Amino acid sequence: MNHGVRAARLYASVKPVDLPSNLQVKPNRLACGTTGRLVAATGAMFHTNKTEAPTDWLDVQESRTQAHSQSADEVPPGPNKWDGAGRDVRSEKDYFPSGITFKESSRTAVRLLAENHNLKAVALLRRVDETFVSAYATGRFKSVRLRIPVDAQDARLLAAWRQNQSLIVHDDSAESDGEAAAMLFPLVVGDEIKGALLVGDAPLDETTHRALSDYAREIALPLEMVSLREELEQRARVASHLQTLTERINSVGPEGAYATILHHSAELLHAERVSLLMFDETSNQLAMKAAVGPHAEAMREVRVGLDDGVAGRVLRGGRPLVVSDMEMDGHQLASPERRYKTNSFISYPLSARGRHIGILNVTDKLSGGAYDEFDLRLLEMFVPQITLALELAEWHQKAAEYQLLAITDPITGLLNRRYLEERIGEEIDRSKRHKYAMSFIMIDIDDFKLYNDRNGHQAGDVALELTAQCLKTALRSEDTAVRYGGEEFSVLLPQTGLDEARVIAERIRLCVEQTLYPHGKTQPTGAVTISVGLSTLNEALDTPASIISAADHALYQAKSHGKNCIAVHTTPAPPPS
Repeated sequence: MNHGVRAARLYASVKPVDLPSNLQVKPNRLACGTTGRLVAATGAMFHTNKTEAPTDWLDVQESRTQAHSQSADEVPPGPNKWDGAGRDVRSEKDYFPSGITFKESSRTAVRLLAENHNLKAVALLRRVDETFVSAYATGRFKSVRLRIPVDAQDARLLAAWRQNQSLIVHDDSAESDGEAAAMLFPLVVGDEIKGALLVGDAPLDETTHRALSDYAREIALPLEMVSLREELEQRARVASHLQTLTERINSVGPEGAYATILHHSAELLHAERVSLLMFDETSNQLAMKAAVGPHAEAMREVRVGLDDGVAGRVLRGGRPLVVSDMEMDGHQLASPERRYKTNSFISYPLSARGRHIGILNVTDKLSGGAYDEFDLRLLEMFVPQITLALELAEWHQKAAEYQLLAITDPITGLLNRRYLEERIGEEIDRSKRHKYAMSFIMIDIDDFKLYNDRNGHQAGDVALELTAQCLKTALRSEDTAVRYGGEEFSVLLPQTGLDEARVIAERIRLCVEQTLYPHGKTQPTGAVTISVGLSTLNEALDTPASIISAADHALYQAKSHGKNCIAVHTTPAPPPS
């Protein structure tokens, strides 16, 4: 028999499952467990190309010997309470103590069953939407990813449960038609299929079969209680993260929003590394937007085409991908320089209103374990808020860009007069409050109209750009350079006295004079030059209007003194004549 059973189709109306490229599909049939009567069913048995574990993969005697030295994440089965008919008569509390997780409960249930009945291959399957997935498995079932399409009210499974029977999945590649691949014992609560026990040891005698069927009935409700309790706890965790995320998103900028999203995702899924790739419609690529965890900086420049890599395929397909083991699931292993600790990850496509937003990648579980469908369900609760937060961050970023455009000069890239009028008032108030000095500079390009008339407006724009570059070069990071209008510029100098302002003004003047402007030799002095006017905050000049007016008056004094020089005015400017 081929022991690579991946899944069995239980009835014809189920939607087909997407298969990885390394899987082969072969037909199967289902049979009633107690009578061996064949039940017609359209379906498939999935096999992997990889070599599977032998049937005696789980040594039951050895597992009993090691029961007292289990790893920290395993839960001991507890004392057995079997009655004379071979049935476990423990209470729900005996089965699964308070605080135990569903995975731990599944491990307990499977190990208990395997040890008490000397079974080598057992899996506890949990129904997630319309699919049975493995919650815990031993033996040959441990080396494959079990997925069985199923409906919550599947008639044949419910009939088997009511008649205390099981379903037997046969493998057509087996040497004998009578050899069973696995026996399926439904777990039913309130006429709804919640899961199943899959037993690969066949044939079973009547006593063992009855005991397994009774055991499935006994653990169905306790398992469902654990599942519901865990789901409530998960929803509470998600709700807490959502509330904190919303508060943080509203208080941080766009870049802070991306980091906040990743940190909350990492905490929720106990992940060491999380990354966010955003879709760029212009280049049709995914670009790394943010990453947290070890080696995050090395990921900053990553770009992925939609035809390249897992992320591109996931975004194009529009469905999340959970990989428990890259090698076993047929994926190419990540390059060593990425330094991933595990081969398991979740890649989740993010979209809104029919358009691609990006990909959220989660990897390296803190426990060192693998991600599965249950982690995916937890992430799915969180994704709608992530998408909303990303859209909000995107709008904030666009608003900031629009605001910047509104206060930025398109030719020079400097801030404009509108910004200065808001900023200078704030700086005067701050300087008065803390008793700081403050100075202000007005600049005008000498004979600029002549330059424009002789060389054209395009050359004039180049001259404005070069002058702006001189300002950026000569100023400090705390200084604010502004294109005031036409060929005029201004500079706000916080915490700067008049003497220091003179030095800065001279540095700007000299930079312009020494810069080679196109057509500069056509100017009257043989070069492009500027005139500079200075004013400073004092008792006489303590308003935006008075400081600007004084600097403007000083500028015209510099013009009248022959241009290409600096003048200072520290009293209110005289009224215009």
